[in-house]
Formats: sequence, structure tokens, C-alpha cells
Amino acid sequence: MKTISTLFLAFFSLSLIAQESPYEFSILSESYVELENPTILTDSSGWDDPNFIAPIGFGFDFFGSSISNLNADDNFLGGMLYSDPSLEGLANLFVVYGSDLIDIGYNEGVSQSSISYELTGNAPTRIFKMQWKNCGFYDEVVGLELSGNRVNFQLWLYETTNDIEIRFGSHSIKNSELCHDGDQGPWAGALVDQLSFFNNDVNAIWSPDGYTDGAQLTYYSSVDSIMESPALSGNPNPGTIFHYDTGIVNVNEQEAQVLNQVYPTSFNNSFFINAGRSGQYELYSLSGQLVDQGRLNFGLNTIAPNALNNGLYLVKIRQGDQITTNKLIKQ
Repeated sequence: MKTISTLFLAFFSLSLIAQESPYEFSILSESYVELENPTILTDSSGWDDPNFIAPIGFGFDFFGSSISNLNADDNFLGGMLYSDPSLEGLANLFVVYGSDLIDIGYNEGVSQSSISYELTGNAPTRIFKMQWKNCGFYDEVVGLELSGNRVNFQLWLYETTNDIEIRFGSHSIKNSELCHDGDQGPWAGALVDQLSFFNNDVNAIWSPDGYTDGAQLTYYSSVDSIMESPALSGNPNPGTIFHYDTGIVNVNEQEAQVLNQVYPTSFNNSFFINAGRSGQYELYSLSGQLVDQGRLNFGLNTIAPNALNNGLYLVKIRQGDQITTNKLIKQ
């Protein structure tokens, strides 16, 4: 057990020097689906601050380093993962969920929570998926011997594109102060570039901050003091996705983009999707709210959503196992 305030990663000072994010951050919404046949990583007798190594299954580029494994040990909380450290003691870190997680069966010695992973799809478009299922919180499980507050979430890593997603499932959090360090939400979805295991220094940290539905990716440059960590102002709703896009497209996306044409990129009342085959479309605001959806027929489709505010939107096209996303501006 440990609290965020005792971790050397706990607080990062906001840099006065502007730095461009290596990812395009967006908040999307999609039904949460549990893994079908995952490999369990955690102990069947109940766990706290678990130790494991999870093979990704392909080389994943993370802040310029190709990583093949994700590691967890008792120096970190249950929702933090790091790459294999270099000879200089540097590693990159995923703060998937920074609250102090624990198996709700820990006191009884029989696991009722799990951390697992699964590799889906075919090369070069595989997806590594890690899942935290039915996890509790240390202060409640050990301190009060209760387990009413629980959480479910996943980490997805995409082959070739190197995109990252944090997917939030159902939760039963009624007392945020009991679950997190503070009375707001979790510290979730932070990406740490080159954490030094020797002197606790970092190269950069990117963390979603603010209200969950409108969180912004914020840059932090140094370990400034051991204080209160960055946190969301609320617990993410089921189906919320934090999506980190590198801008790289894979082979399937390239083929689909040739088949589909979305135009004009700036529209007033309607836009067009010239579809190479039938499917569905979903139109999202930049905050991840689904504002329109419908079926696509082969050929030219006119899309005329009602009562949209001016601004940037994302149209997601689903055709079988192919999904593409295009940006549109409502004027």
C-alpha cells in the first residue's frame, strides 16, 4: 500500500515553456466490452501493488523508444505500468489509473479482482489490450474492510499507428475521497517520458486535467515537489475513451480512406460521405459526445445533422472491422 502523496511522481510543475504534444488528444464514447479470453496476471490469493511482466506482442513506439513489455511492481500503484528501464535507469510510464487499487478479496485471501491482457487482430493491425476488472481501493478494503467502491478500465495499444486508448467501464464510486487522493476524480491517463529511477527526474509528462468530459492534455516538465497529484474533476462515465492519436495511419486505414471520401471539410448544414461499401457513421463533438449517427449505403450519402453548434467534429466510419475517423468543421 502507498498513497499518491508518497510517490515521487506525485506532483509535476507546469512548465513555463510551451511544448507541443506528441499526441492529438480526444475524448470519445463507445460501449465498454470486457476481454473475451484474457491471460490473468494477478495472484489468485488476492493482490496489492502487484508484480508482473506483460508481453505486448509487438514493438510499440512510446516516446521514441520501441517497447515490448509492460512492467508492474510494488514501487508503483496497481494501475501504473513502465517499460523496461535502460542502462541509465530511464523508463517510460503509463499512469493508466493512479489511485491505490487492490483486490477486493485481499482480506479473505481469495482473488475477486483481476488484471489481465489479450492480443487481438492480425499483424500489422493488432491491438494489445490490458484490463483491470472489479478492482477496489486500499483505504476502503484494508482500512474499513469494505468493498463498495469498485472500478473497471482498460489500456489499448495499437500496432503500427502507436495510438493509445484508456477505456473506462462501469464503476460504483460513491466516495471519491475514499478512493482517490482528494475529493475529486482519479489521476488517469498520464504519459511519462523518461522517468529516472535514480534521481526521480523526468523529461516530460502529459496528463489529462480538468472536468472529465472536457479534459485537456496538459504538459508538465519536472518533479517539483511531493504534493497533490494532477486529477480529473470527477470519475469518468462508463464508455468514456481517452484517445491519444499519433497521426500515423495503418494499412487498413489507408485502404479505407481510398474507398471513402468525406467532404467538404467545412460545412454549413450538411456534408457528404462517398462510401466504398455499406457501413455506419457516428458524428462526435470534440468532447466525445455522440451527436449524430446512421447507416451508410454504398455510394453517395448526404449527412444533415440537426442543431449543431459551430466547431470541430469527428466523423467515425465503421465498415466491418475497419474504422476510420475524419475531422470536420461546422460553420
